[in-house]
Amino acid sequence: MVLYTEKLKVIHITTHISLRQFLDTLNQPRIETVIGVADRFLRRVGYPRPRIAVAGVNPHAGENGLFGDEEIRIVAPAVAAMRAKSGGDRPLSAGHGVYAVSRRHVRHGSGDVSRPGAYSAEAAGIL
Repeated sequence: MVLYTEKLKVIHITTHISLRQFLDTLNQPRIETVIGVADRFLRRVGYPRPRIAVAGVNPHAGENGLFGDEEIRIVAPAVAAMRAKSGGDRPLSAGHGVYAVSRRHVRHGSGDVSRPGAYSAEAAGIL
C-alpha cells in the first residue's frame, strides 16, 4: 500500500493485519523486498534518486534492545543489506524518521505519517 502526496510517500511493510500478526510476519527478506519496490516505484514516478527512510518497529527504534529487539535482529540487517546495494541509514523511530525527512537529514535508506501537511521534503517512508 502506498500513501502518496506531493511531498511524502509512505509504503507499508504490511497492511490490514493485527500488531501480533505484524510481528510474526516481519522478516529481513520482506523488508528488503519492500525497500526495493519503493525504490523502483519512486523512480518510475519521476524521482531518479529517491530518499527512503525505514522506520523502526518499537518506540525509539528499540533503544538498542530496551524496547524490543526487532530493529537489531530484523530491521537493521535488512537496511544494511540494502545500504550495501544503494546507500542508506540506520532504522529510525517512526516519529524521528518523519522529522528527519522533513528536515532533509535522510538520504537513501527508512515512517508512518501523522501530519502529512507538515513535511517540506519529498521522500518516501517505509513502515
